[in-house]
Amino acid sequence: MTETQNTNNIEQAQKRQELAQKMDKALDKITKEVNALITQNENAIAEAEREKTQLLQDQANAQREHDEAVDEVDKDKLRNAKDNLWIAESKLKKNAKKLEDLHNETLMSLEDFKTKIDELDSTVDKKHKALYDKAVDLLREIDQIDDEFRADSDKLQALYHAMVYKVGKGKREFTFSTGGSIISPADGRVRYEPVYPVEPFLREVYVRAFGNTYNDVKGHF
Repeated sequence: MTETQNTNNIEQAQKRQELAQKMDKALDKITKEVNALITQNENAIAEAEREKTQLLQDQANAQREHDEAVDEVDKDKLRNAKDNLWIAESKLKKNAKKLEDLHNETLMSLEDFKTKIDELDSTVDKKHKALYDKAVDLLREIDQIDDEFRADSDKLQALYHAMVYKVGKGKREFTFSTGGSIISPADGRVRYEPVYPVEPFLREVYVRAFGNTYNDVKGHF
């Protein structure tokens, strides 16, 4: 790796780190804002539910007083009981509307919602673009590594073939296997298989990642 490439890699790594920090900051800020709104709403609903329980009890008491006034045929008591019952029922209706609003009304304006989504999309997209560029660079580097393996194998096969059939004249004692070389006197072929092969690994990774054969994907980056 040249000094220029190393410098570029360092700069790109720093850029990715800065983008990651910016994304984390935006996520943290908006997460806190969203959680605060949700908590506030949940607390308000819980309070309204407690209020509803008390109002139902007040309504039951008012209804009982009303029924007693009817049974006693007490005009003044009935008038007061009707007023109390109306008040209790009115409060219950108001509470029901409050609960309905708390359950159904949005916790922020559509404009504010879109602004936050745009902010998140923007910061995450920038970070992911940097990661994408890094992935492409790595895949290109892997392709170059594989090219080196292939070139080495081709050179070795040509040299081994010359050594066996030009120098050794194809004699059996000159046909043997050692290291990664495989020499077959039966058909005269000479093959070199690396002791540390990269291609099988690349095939597995490419197919798992892209669902294509290695040769279909190789060189497309």
